[in-house]
Order: sequence, then C-alpha cells, then structure tokens
Amino acid sequence: MKRGHRKVHLDTPAKTAWKALVSTERHRWYYRLAPEGEFAEGNKVRWVDTTGTPAEESEVVEVKAPSRLVLRTRFVFAPVFAQQAPHTVTWEVTRSGKGCQVTMSWEADDIVAGLFEAEADSIMQALRLEHDPAAQAELARTSTASRSVGATTASRRDSTA
Repeated sequence: MKRGHRKVHLDTPAKTAWKALVSTERHRWYYRLAPEGEFAEGNKVRWVDTTGTPAEESEVVEVKAPSRLVLRTRFVFAPVFAQQAPHTVTWEVTRSGKGCQVTMSWEADDIVAGLFEAEADSIMQALRLEHDPAAQAELARTSTASRSVGATTASRRDSTA
C-alpha cells in the first residue's frame, strides 16, 4: 500500500469546507460527481456522474464533524480501477488563521495511488476555486487581465493594419 496526501488553504471558515465535503449536492469540484447517500458512519455512498452512472462506491468509516471524514472507497468508472482493492481516503479540516486547511490523504495499491498522485492537486485546487472567495477573486482578476491584454493586442494589430 502506498500513502500520500495533499493540502490546500481556504480563506473560508472550516464549517464551510466541511459542508463542501459532506454535501449531498453535486460536487462540481470533484469530477462533477453527486453523492447518493448520507455521510454517516457505516453508511454507503454511491458517487454518480452527470448521466447517473456510478463512478465510485464508498463506505463511511468515520465521521467527526466538522473535522474528519474517512471513506473506504472503490473506483468503478473503469475496469482497471474496479478490479483494485478498496482504498482509504481521509479528509481533515482544521482552522488556520481566518480560514482553514483541508487535507486529503489516501492509502491505496499502486494503480489507485498513481491516480491520486496525478489528480490530487487538481482536486484540491478545484475545491479551493469553488469554495474560497479569495480564489474566485484571483480568477476574476486573472480573467479580466487576460481580456484586457487580449483587447490591447487586438487594438495594436488593428492600428497597424
């Protein structure tokens, strides 16, 4: 088994981050999957894509709201992953300054661990972009700056034509 983890800081209260993790609404930040089931110890949660096709199946191992969620999970979206043993994913939310830190940890066999190594940073950044107002403001500034640079470049081209 291989272990790994990723962390991200959110400029939002820990309670908001916790709600993002255990919401029964579609998790746009997590591959647009929707959890079916309640995040309570012993429960099963099935994650479905936008067509209703199962992508992941989880057993809720531990819930310590609003700080710790442990899932025993199996990816079912592709045969190579569906054949793997279940893996453990742990989410931890801790206060940090005016915001919080979210840590996603995993323990998995090689193939699934490789997927996490490749995708974990994107998952954490997507969580931040969806739930952190400061990240959304950064994105808006970047988009505005890019449009402004694009417009300036276009007007230079037009004036030299």
